[in-house]
Formats: sequence, structure tokens, C-alpha cells
Amino acid sequence: MSNPLSDFPADAFQIFAFCDCGHRTALDLSALPETMTVDRLRARLRCRECGSREVSVRIIWHGGIGYKHEWGGAVERRL
Repeated sequence: MSNPLSDFPADAFQIFAFCDCGHRTALDLSALPETMTVDRLRARLRCRECGSREVSVRIIWHGGIGYKHEWGGAVERRL
């Protein structure tokens, strides 16, 4: 069973979509129901660049303590 989006609050997690073509983006989940599961979200995604439905989802924990994920693995402190 897949976790619902409510298990990943925005103050502690960011959810990203990655495509094999190299396109990646942070997802805005504010318009989706909190009861939607990660598996259901993944099934609905399509790459805006190439149209592929082979999109992976990555959930990044930033702990809600002022850190956020940046592309390339770098971490930046939010002030």
C-alpha cells in the first residue's frame, strides 16, 4: 500500500518528478487531495518536455528545519 500525500507535509518534504530525458521539476501538490497516494500521483504524471509517462517520483526530506534540496545534491540554508 502506498503512502498518502498527507504523510509528507510541505514544511518537511518536497516531492520531485524526474524523467529519463533529463527534465525534472518540483511538484506543487496544493491542488491535490491529501488522501491521494504516491502511487496514484506517479501514475498521473507525464513529462512536459518529451511526453513520456515513465516519470519517477522522489521525496526529499528537508526536516522542516530550514534546509531545502537544490539540484546537483547541494544543500542550501533558507534564512
